[in-house]
Amino acid sequence: MRRYSSWLEKRYLKIHFAIDAETGEIVYMERTSSMVHDSKVAKKMIEESSKSRNVVAVIGDGAYDSRRFIRYLEDNGITPIIKPRRDARTDRGPPSRSSATRIIRDYGYRAWSRIVGYGRRWMAETAISRFKTLFGEHLLSRKPRWIDLELITKAYIYNILLNTVTL
Repeated sequence: MRRYSSWLEKRYLKIHFAIDAETGEIVYMERTSSMVHDSKVAKKMIEESSKSRNVVAVIGDGAYDSRRFIRYLEDNGITPIIKPRRDARTDRGPPSRSSATRIIRDYGYRAWSRIVGYGRRWMAETAISRFKTLFGEHLLSRKPRWIDLELITKAYIYNILLNTVTL
């Protein structure tokens, strides 16, 4: 497979959301390029979210499955509910990741999902879907400073609507 030089690759803007699973509110957002891995942004999102909420668990898909990130969560007393990748090993890494991998291997993904409460991830997916439905997938702003302001404004409006109107 031929790889083109990086200046030919199309880059996109990625918006990472931290959603309160109880209320559905957007607690924190971070804008990055498409070249930044999700697990690199997650630590900052948790630190910022902890300023306004008590973060007791993090529910994330396989993009957040990294030993370093899961260790960070465990060291801070946060329960990681993160789907392990298919090739995850049970003999390395944090205990919660090894345990999740073993349960999935022995009993299947659905059993693991029910045991740990991974199904609550739907709240974040619903919030992102609502956000895109309300505001679309495109931004009006082009400069980073104005993009941030536009996103903050949209998140603020989203949270107001969520708390005043049943969406």
